[in-house]
Amino acid sequence: MQYLKEDLRNRIVEVALNEFYEKGYENSNIKIIASKADTSPGNIYRYYGSKQELLMDIYVPIEKKIAGRFFVEGAGDQVDLDTKTLVEMIVSLIEEHPKEFYLLASTTLADSLKNRLVDQVMVKLMEEEDEEMAFIKASLIVEGMMIIVRRHVSSMKNTKKNIKRLIDMLLERGN
Repeated sequence: MQYLKEDLRNRIVEVALNEFYEKGYENSNIKIIASKADTSPGNIYRYYGSKQELLMDIYVPIEKKIAGRFFVEGAGDQVDLDTKTLVEMIVSLIEEHPKEFYLLASTTLADSLKNRLVDQVMVKLMEEEDEEMAFIKASLIVEGMMIIVRRHVSSMKNTKKNIKRLIDMLLERGN
């Protein structure tokens, strides 16, 4: 019996992710998600108290994957800002989870993750920049990546190219 409950929960999450991706979180409807998941809205509310809780069930695992790739424990929790490495990490995550990454880039859920990324990028940039400029560049890098994902998530070629251009431009030294 437990398997069936987990199977239904997974089906609800998969359908919700597709709905949120196609229609946006705000425009998605629990009744439609339930119908497409072959269950009732009441059943969804047994698993999740609200649409927000359902969204969090999608968000938390991908946030952990992103944090796991960007942050290195025991190394001051800093990221390696080598352009090629950074672009490859980002594009790899987007390729593996395009809908989830788009959802993160399109909602305020990713704000804490974005803030953490900004802080860590800033620490690395402060090796060559003053604090204010490091913060500005770090913020532009992270927000710029989110904008690129929102605009180009369906085209990996454009996503990769534009993220690389953004990082190259912002990390150009002496300007």
